[in-house]
Amino acid sequence: VLGVFGGFGRKKTLMASLIMQLALGILVAICPWFEFYLVLRFILGFVCVSIVFSGFVLCKYSIYNIV
Repeated sequence: VLGVFGGFGRKKTLMASLIMQLALGILVAICPWFEFYLVLRFILGFVCVSIVFSGFVLCKYSIYNIV
């Protein structure tokens, strides 16, 4: 989902995703309602996938530039 914002820079997108994951993780931990918990976990799933893809692309380009 956050891959759409990759035009702003992959590192910035990765950092924004990490901050969102931190905030959502804290909210999930203290969430008092089950329905809200499910919504937060759903959003957190999208954020986690964007971290994996952004990190993969950053590593791929870093290795490509070295070789």
